[in-house]
Amino acid sequence: MADNSEFKRARSAEQKNVRLEQIANSAIELFDELPYHEITLTGISDKLDFSRINLYKYFTTKEEIYLYVLLLEEKIWIEDIQKVFEDIGTISVEKFSQLWANTLYKHRRLMRLQALNCIVLEKNATVETLVEFRKEAYKASRSLEKLIQRLFPEFSEKQVIDFLEYQLDYTIGM
Repeated sequence: MADNSEFKRARSAEQKNVRLEQIANSAIELFDELPYHEITLTGISDKLDFSRINLYKYFTTKEEIYLYVLLLEEKIWIEDIQKVFEDIGTISVEKFSQLWANTLYKHRRLMRLQALNCIVLEKNATVETLVEFRKEAYKASRSLEKLIQRLFPEFSEKQVIDFLEYQLDYTIGM
């Protein structure tokens, strides 16, 4: 990919994706360094090579950025978990649990962000952003449901969904 960091205005889809990546990376740095309530759009824009006004072309609140970053982190974790289990046909519950927990531990930021999710969803995100977030999160969870069903074919659909909900609750509790 060409170095697009020198453009002033993102015009192409590729340049817009670069901007989104820059915003996400700036927000991630702050999410890793500060408590959520101390993070502001100004703080995020201070880390960017473009103005706060331009930031508003992509996100209007830090909650919208948070949801975007959460979804990115979730997708990265799901890709990782799928790689861990891709060549496994059947597996013991103990081995599965160990691999699953190790992968979650590797993605500690996702666990921290998930813990904030209940708070963030109640504040300052537009309905459109929430709907899009929920659609994307649902798609991601469907791929996990298929993975669990493949590894444990004896599980009912309800057991698979219950497992994913319980593990999410556990993660939030961490």
